[in-house]
Amino acid sequence: MRIPALLIALSIIAGTAVGYMPQLGFVGWVYYHSALGLYEKGKTQYRMHQLEDAERSLSQALKYCPLLPEAHFYLALTNHDLGRNLDAFNNFTFCILQDCWAASAYHNRAMARETMGDDVGALQDLLRACRMEPSNSTFHSSLGRIHYLLFDSTRAIEDCKRAISLDSTNSAAHYFKGLAERSLNRNSEAEISFTKAITLEPTKSRYFEERGFLRASQNKNRLAIEDCNKAIDLSPKNPDVYILRARVRFNVREYRGALHDIEASIKLDHTNAEAFGAKGDFLSKLNDKVGAEKAFQTAMVLAPSDAEIRTDYAIHLWRYRRRSAAIEQCGQAIALAPNCSTPYLFRGMFESRFGHSQRALKDFTKAIQIAPHARCPYYQRALLELELGDKVSAKRDWQFLRKIDPKFEDYTGKLRDL
Repeated sequence: MRIPALLIALSIIAGTAVGYMPQLGFVGWVYYHSALGLYEKGKTQYRMHQLEDAERSLSQALKYCPLLPEAHFYLALTNHDLGRNLDAFNNFTFCILQDCWAASAYHNRAMARETMGDDVGALQDLLRACRMEPSNSTFHSSLGRIHYLLFDSTRAIEDCKRAISLDSTNSAAHYFKGLAERSLNRNSEAEISFTKAITLEPTKSRYFEERGFLRASQNKNRLAIEDCNKAIDLSPKNPDVYILRARVRFNVREYRGALHDIEASIKLDHTNAEAFGAKGDFLSKLNDKVGAEKAFQTAMVLAPSDAEIRTDYAIHLWRYRRRSAAIEQCGQAIALAPNCSTPYLFRGMFESRFGHSQRALKDFTKAIQIAPHARCPYYQRALLELELGDKVSAKRDWQFLRKIDPKFEDYTGKLRDL
């Protein structure tokens, strides 16, 4: 009788000391240590990117010990990487409630929320994470990213600068800072930021892609192609980089190379509406009306809510003198994306050529309200104001445009003397 009594006593003491399932005594102790072993196995598998195996190990660990917060945390990371964002959200929430790595849990829950489209919830979680660990550079750069996604680029730059002051080697902070600066038309600063990010982490395809996009927008086409080449070398299965290089190649009249890149993008992802839209744009400019129409129709079937594709299609229609249809397509694009400036800009240009001056002025003004740092809406409005005899307003718009971009060229020659 003494041995069973001793075993019972030891099991109660061991189970209570562990703190998990003390009511099960020795059985609880065994379950807990089985869970720990599976947790360590799952954590190792996660770090080795063996996500399916990690998910099985960590889920099994939680069957043995449902209250093991560390297992919840790594299962959340695994679920997020597997695209199971709701499960990840719930796992991170458990960690927060258990006060286990709470700051990191808030940070990572924000990433899950962002993926689910809850940018405001993500912002709230990141603010909490930054308050809990104000010296964490990664948290501040993630906060900058969310502010950028919420169209608050000024705050995004401040967040990234804070992140860089805490850790100057944080490449993501330089990258997100570049994105925010570019959105404010601070292109020289943006290029410096992207270049710094590339210097710190030269294996990130995305960094080269975004610098290439920036350089293309400034007509630095050869440098943009070099960036695209590097991005493709690093990530040859990314269809979006081929589209960007195609656009730049088309700008420098490498038409065959541009169309080859578009076909390469479509081969990688035959559901990529942007690739078909770009193909339609190229063929339209190359006077292949039938091919362009077919490509645009495919793009709009694949992405019926894409306002940019509809705007490009409107330009195609205008090019081939289907002018009423072009204006109608711009209207549809505006209905789909009322906070996008581009369809307002082009509808204004079309209305202006139709002689509908007041409608055009209204559209240009709306485009400026949405994108106050964009150049073309000011230019088009200034030209129309000058045509209407309002030199004061035209001069004001032209001077403001020159402040935004001192190198902007008046290709019509009508505003230079204002």
